[in-house]
Amino acid sequence: LIDDAGISFAYARNLALGHGLVSQPGAEPLEGFSNPLWTLLLAPFFALRVFDPAWTPKLVSHALLLAAFFAIVRCAEGRGVRLWLAASPPLFLVLDSSFMIWTTSGLENPLLAALLAVSAALSMNVVRWRADLAAGAVAGLLALTRPDAIVYAAAYPLALLWTRPGLASLRARLGRHALGFALSFGPYLVFRRVYFGDWLPNTFHAKVHPWMLTVDPMRLWELTRAATGRWAWPALLLAALASALVLVRRRLPLRAFVLLIHLSLASAAYLLLPPDWMG
Repeated sequence: LIDDAGISFAYARNLALGHGLVSQPGAEPLEGFSNPLWTLLLAPFFALRVFDPAWTPKLVSHALLLAAFFAIVRCAEGRGVRLWLAASPPLFLVLDSSFMIWTTSGLENPLLAALLAVSAALSMNVVRWRADLAAGAVAGLLALTRPDAIVYAAAYPLALLWTRPGLASLRARLGRHALGFALSFGPYLVFRRVYFGDWLPNTFHAKVHPWMLTVDPMRLWELTRAATGRWAWPALLLAALASALVLVRRRLPLRAFVLLIHLSLASAAYLLLPPDWMG
């Protein structure tokens, strides 16, 4: 377990025991956490007095990861070998030490993974207007999971634009998406203002500095090198050429475009955030 997880545990415990969203009983309300949805998700376990710091977060994390893997496999297409290849990401994720460690560490990462899988699945069904409201609601839940996840609110609208709908249809569908986002994210925003007296969590004031959102191109190099090793430069060149070809020809299947959107937004968040002090 990562020690930062104890912050969410403390707030969830005090909320469940009637002390409010505070770090210690009797303390003034101060939003010292940046993952409200994860904190609220843990509170019922304290209320039912079944929370064990060693086991409960692990079991909840595994349940969320199973949900994420189920959403991924449900999106797989084809038969035989093609189906097995399409459904192989869960296997590779389970074999990835960093993914498994950080999604079972007591933090909000498994919730983020599950919601992202649902976000991608809904974006792949963008041709059906019934997904508009749900996709907006999921985007709001992502923003409540961790602050930088608000970038994924752009995923569904970008997928919608890729399908080239009419202007009237586009406005109506974007409106439904925005409504879904407002319904899931809006109530907590109002609660934050009323309860904590601020529109932003205290972590923003403690951590955000003028250099917080400055783009460092070398971060893209670090990210590519982490994924491809010695092939980083060829990989970057190939990615640039492929992106240019896709934009010019617009023949990329919607499913592949949706995955590219989510990858690009995740990379953008990584580029905008400063390097972590832990390295």
